[in-house]
Amino acid sequence: MTGLKSYSCSKCGGILSVDREQDVLDCPFCGTQFDYVEFHSGDLLGQADRFLLSRNFSAAKEKYETVLSKDPGNFFALRGLVLSAGEINSVDSLDDPANLTKCFYNGSLRVLSENSECSNGPAKEYFAKLSEVITIAQEYGKAYRERRSIVQQSSKVGRIYGADNRINEADHNLKVAAEDYARALEELKKLEPDASAAPQKKIEVMSSVTMPKVSKKIACAKCGGSLVLDEAKKLYLCSHCGVAYGYSLFFGNPMQKAVELHKYGEFEEADQRFSHILMFERTSMDALRGRVLCAGRWKTFAEIRLTEKLTEINWQLVLQRADECCKGETDTTKAYFILIKETMELLKKYSDTVVMTRIEPNNEEYRKQLETISKKYPLLLRRLMYSDRVQHEISHDYSQNVFTPERLAMAADALKRRDFVEAEDCYGLLVLEYPDEPAYFRGWILCAGKWTAFWKMHVRDYRSDRLFVILSQRITEARQLVPEEYHAYFDKLFELVVLIGKYNENELIIKSCKADEDKISKDAQKGVIDVNDAGFTEMWTELSSKTKRYERIRMDIEKEFKDLLNEFTEMDRKLFNDKLSS
Repeated sequence: MTGLKSYSCSKCGGILSVDREQDVLDCPFCGTQFDYVEFHSGDLLGQADRFLLSRNFSAAKEKYETVLSKDPGNFFALRGLVLSAGEINSVDSLDDPANLTKCFYNGSLRVLSENSECSNGPAKEYFAKLSEVITIAQEYGKAYRERRSIVQQSSKVGRIYGADNRINEADHNLKVAAEDYARALEELKKLEPDASAAPQKKIEVMSSVTMPKVSKKIACAKCGGSLVLDEAKKLYLCSHCGVAYGYSLFFGNPMQKAVELHKYGEFEEADQRFSHILMFERTSMDALRGRVLCAGRWKTFAEIRLTEKLTEINWQLVLQRADECCKGETDTTKAYFILIKETMELLKKYSDTVVMTRIEPNNEEYRKQLETISKKYPLLLRRLMYSDRVQHEISHDYSQNVFTPERLAMAADALKRRDFVEAEDCYGLLVLEYPDEPAYFRGWILCAGKWTAFWKMHVRDYRSDRLFVILSQRITEARQLVPEEYHAYFDKLFELVVLIGKYNENELIIKSCKADEDKISKDAQKGVIDVNDAGFTEMWTELSSKTKRYERIRMDIEKEFKDLLNEFTEMDRKLFNDKLSS
């Protein structure tokens, strides 16, 4: 991923902003020469280390390889490559072998053995010792897992003959591995080269920017003046304010670069790239949206939660970006950008109220205000998320009328013919437009459960944790928004969903009990367990009783669900005149 470099000329004050891949070695305004290495690779390793620390190993590996492609012997890039290949998130993690029990040992060892700079370069002794450290960590991890397996097996099936001896042996192996590791690590640290003494290597790179024949009218982000293209240096120059921009910022695929940086949490650089896109495409929906998200340091709107962390955000900047969205709106994006602005204003109000509660913790008015916002925000966020999804999944063709009245009117028919995707889209929009209409919430909940009618619900309909959460959220939202006479209806529906969840939990316990019974039976047949031992008889009786107890609970839940479903379907028929036909 190409990074940005901004440089202010110490002689004339001119500002230059380019991709690091662009070969620019002098000030476009006064001709002052820049050192290439200093100009282009000052913080590549810093970015790689941040990716490594956040466990984004593929991005870290890409950065380290970029440095090594130009400077193959760079010690810190080589070590970073070894760590990222082994999914070790920092050199500090090496301080304790317990930190490495879940790492990918073979990935690191492969890099150490295959990279010629590691085996034959100036730091070959360090990397040979690092290979020894990781190998010992691998032995430590093996001993750790063996001990844990023995302890778990013993606690599951009771005391196993010889278990204490096996645990003692595992403890001994673990201790030996830890002592060997500490010794090797101490030797490794002594071999680490001094960063300040490392010589800088000049990097020879050819520019990767090819000049296309097309041209774009680009306005300077600083003063609004038109930029002039210098084809020889591949720069756009502003003669009004002394700013220059690299040609590659505007051609190729600048949006892809911005989106990738945003995805990896590089908000400052992503924001810069989005702003460059707006220099030649003032109404770019993705760039305007991206700048709002970067200002709040969010990757998506969906991740925003009402927490005290909102008080740490620069709301002045966020609202400024939201205003910029509304200024750059088109007919197709107007409603979307207004929704973004409304959401940001509500979040700022929540943040301000949290700050006031810290100052006046006993003020009842602030507490009520937080409760009001907490009820209003989920619906507003969902409307924004839904609009966001529609804007980004229609192939960016905003001219087409996606949801016509005729299409929305066919939502019920789509549900009956089990076209849950179409019904989900239509009901999802209808509940946003008509949040007090219970019939639309009813259809929306049916879509989530993949039911064409509620009488087809079954106590075994638990399909996943995610589905259970979605059903619960939709029922709760309906209960909050529909008229009061429908509250009992959605309360009863929620009880049915809870029973489905209880039934699933009970089934998991029964399955676990039967698996334990099968395990004990097999161990008894193999002679691992003495069936004449009084402890075995007690354990078997207790396990058998537990299985029967949860089987009785299963029957009780099935009966309770059946009775409640009959009551609910009768209520459903009266309220919605549903024709329950097979």
